[in-house]
Amino acid sequence: MVSLHGHLTAGCHWLPKKDGGRLLVSTWLVASLVFMTCYSGILTAMLTLPRVNIPIDSLSDLVAQSRLPWRIEAGSMMFHYFQVQ
Repeated sequence: MVSLHGHLTAGCHWLPKKDGGRLLVSTWLVASLVFMTCYSGILTAMLTLPRVNIPIDSLSDLVAQSRLPWRIEAGSMMFHYFQVQ
């Protein structure tokens, strides 16, 4: 039977031998993983095409349509604007 004890306890050759250096390398690897995950999520969201088609381009389009409910709150800026007009 072959003993793997020597291989299991041996460390990586590229890791620093001191604890401070290992902490720095570990922090860098975790930060790289977080940044890579965030970047890939943002890239996926940007490249995904929206499935919602909004047919309203102006205020007259909003008033002319009847599919989407809308209202103007009393006392709001738009309410006062339309009262003046």
